[in-house]
Amino acid sequence: MAGVQDDLMAWPPVKLDHLKRLTDDTGLLEHSLGAVPNPLEGYTVDDNARALAVVARLARCGYDEVTSLATRYLSFLLYAVLPDGRFRNDIAYDRTYDDEIGPDDTQGRVAWGLAEALLAFSGTPLEVAARRLFTGLGPHLPRLTAPRGQAYALIGLADLARSRHPEAPLARELLRPLGESLAARYEASRTPTWRWFEERLTYDNARLSQALLKASRAAREPRWGYLALESLSFLWQLLWRGDYLELVGNRGWYEEGGTLARFDQQPLDAAAMVEACLAAYELTGKNRWYTRARQAFQWFLGRNAIGQPLYDPETGGCCDGLQPDRVNANQGAESTLSYLLARLALEKAASARRVTA
Repeated sequence: MAGVQDDLMAWPPVKLDHLKRLTDDTGLLEHSLGAVPNPLEGYTVDDNARALAVVARLARCGYDEVTSLATRYLSFLLYAVLPDGRFRNDIAYDRTYDDEIGPDDTQGRVAWGLAEALLAFSGTPLEVAARRLFTGLGPHLPRLTAPRGQAYALIGLADLARSRHPEAPLARELLRPLGESLAARYEASRTPTWRWFEERLTYDNARLSQALLKASRAAREPRWGYLALESLSFLWQLLWRGDYLELVGNRGWYEEGGTLARFDQQPLDAAAMVEACLAAYELTGKNRWYTRARQAFQWFLGRNAIGQPLYDPETGGCCDGLQPDRVNANQGAESTLSYLLARLALEKAASARRVTA
């Protein structure tokens, strides 16, 4: 396994300065101007749930001093939960909010973050809050209909379902209807020339494939795995340019027969591709998927359409997008979390390969 020993040394070391900078005594702020947090934009449950997943991964990778961050993000979720167990999404800087239920994406991201927290902080005082929120949200998850909401939930549920955690049986129960729904969506949408879950490619695309790959492994459903690999292969072939990854831009997206929007490319899509390729590697054992994950990660470091890095090693933050002639210099929560999720997923995979080697 050439290069296994060098992987961790080749990537920038994990730096949490910007994550901590964005985190105040309420939670994780959504936006920044450059590297300066912008309180006027407030907070979202989306970001705090993803931040919980990040610090859970940090804990499982052996990083120190993440308990205080995990406590803050869990506390934020306790503040944002509605009486029925679902979550609102937007909270202002003064902590005011309305009682509007957040979209499916929000509910799925919370399920993902809580599942990772249950695994990382099992047997600690943090587990009490995580379990209460998880069991309260659980009954609502099978009713998610948006594909990304389903996918986010599946990503968290799959790992929990394969564990020995006390909530693993609930995770397995919740996983199956979501996995079947996502697989059925793909089968209804695919054609001989369009191997995808929807009629167009928009944001966070590879998470759909990743979710079905992980669910296939957890539920021992080979059909799901076949469909997921087919979809991910289609996406990779569409976006790989031979020496860099070109993501679907948000100025028009892409549908069959149209023109692929090249900009703005977003960090969450690069992170999704990294993790989807790693999920394919875990399911199949084929090294090409590990190689593709590493290639996708290079998008953050400058191997992209304009040859500019988005990750800032000085701040530990990630720029918000790739534009035709520059990067968007703002380093918001979603972008920074996307980088960290991808970086930590690669670290875990590289460490596992090193042990195997």
